[in-house]
Amino acid sequence: MNCQEKLILATGKVEGIQTIVQIAETSPQALNNDLHAIVMALLNECKNLRSSVSRVAIVALGRLFSCLNTKMDSELDKVCLVLLQKAGDVSNAFIRKDATNSLDEMVKNASAGKVLTALLASGIKSKNNTIRTECATAVTRLLERTGARNALHSKDAGKLIEVLTIFAKDSHPAVRYQGKYGLQFLNQVTYLFIHSVIYFKVFTNDNSCGASDVPATSLNRSGSVRKGSGLKFNKLSETVQRDLDLLRTDLTSNKWEQRLDGLKRFEKMAIGNARAVSTDTKLIEAFIARLNDINSKVALEAMDTYIAILYAVAKYFSTETNLKAVLNQLIAALMSHLASRSDEHRRLAKDCIEETIKQIDSTALASALAAATKQSNVKQRPYMLRCFNVTLYQTKPKLVEVLSLPILLENLRFPSQMNSDSDVKKAVKEYAQGLSKCLGKNALLEQANAYLNPAQKKTLELML
Repeated sequence: MNCQEKLILATGKVEGIQTIVQIAETSPQALNNDLHAIVMALLNECKNLRSSVSRVAIVALGRLFSCLNTKMDSELDKVCLVLLQKAGDVSNAFIRKDATNSLDEMVKNASAGKVLTALLASGIKSKNNTIRTECATAVTRLLERTGARNALHSKDAGKLIEVLTIFAKDSHPAVRYQGKYGLQFLNQVTYLFIHSVIYFKVFTNDNSCGASDVPATSLNRSGSVRKGSGLKFNKLSETVQRDLDLLRTDLTSNKWEQRLDGLKRFEKMAIGNARAVSTDTKLIEAFIARLNDINSKVALEAMDTYIAILYAVAKYFSTETNLKAVLNQLIAALMSHLASRSDEHRRLAKDCIEETIKQIDSTALASALAAATKQSNVKQRPYMLRCFNVTLYQTKPKLVEVLSLPILLENLRFPSQMNSDSDVKKAVKEYAQGLSKCLGKNALLEQANAYLNPAQKKTLELML
């Protein structure tokens, strides 16, 4: 078979797969009788050496989940295995992205219990770090879909906690992050004392954890967790204050091993007594300094720790004046990793920033994000622009309108900096278009005209 015949065959396969997707979208019941054969054919084409064919097949599987929902349950095991393998394919970023999107559709639309079983059978024991990461990510997305309360009352609750515990102790930081995130998500509605014990065991690595390890203020006589009575701080006991002082000493030590040990103890205390930790601004500043520590091991551990404690301390960052004051330092420290040569540092920093936007009140956070975006360099700015304009606008549109325009004007006034990097140029264009959708094109041009010269105005008009 010559090259032209192979191309014709590949084109025919693509058209056939697209036809299947079209039928699924318009008349899904027409596929019911032949669903198994169709899925097997698609799985076979997912392994096609022509990426144009394999990508279409991978996307088609996602569309089938979207259109057929739980009717795809019988095919979950085979499909999940192939999609996880493709999501772990580091040789082709496009295939990896398509596979991840199809996994998302699987998690959203198939039966939750069967999805969990398929994910665990396909990915939890993989030696490939990327596959384990995708598996852990899919499990936490499934958890978000079902909700913590429903997950804890399901028949799979024990299996889920066990799996998240395994992920939280994984050798790879991305997998550990997902495991800890999942356990924290469950802990939001954990009213049974035994669940709190499991939670503290994971985060303290203490197998002897018992009732004495849980802060006395968090338990009532029946052993359930009390709801907080507000954010008013009482004076700390001498013992607690001494522990905080020792922690600060460890975090500011000249020895990186001591700083690393301090981070582990800081995580334990922040989760166990977030209120006390939040009262000590100097301790928080010492921790923030570790986020961009000169030692890469310490910096990675600090970012892992930050994600682990964010659920516990986010409300204090949102409401307490002393912590609002250090938000600029926090965002700047995380942003510094966006220019790192290390993929792991960049990925973890982005995760930290995204979780910060989700957890900390936007009113408190917006100014810090705006200041960091203005100070960002060429490598940092594309992500910060997208992060600030798109993500934050969903929660605080009026606040973003006030802060976004000065950032856009600054980028337009310094075109040499903007044009020096294609990613920055693209990000600024997307940023301007996003702001145009928020404010309206005419309103944006009218406000910008007062600050821009004719050439800059023309540049803005072309962007829009």
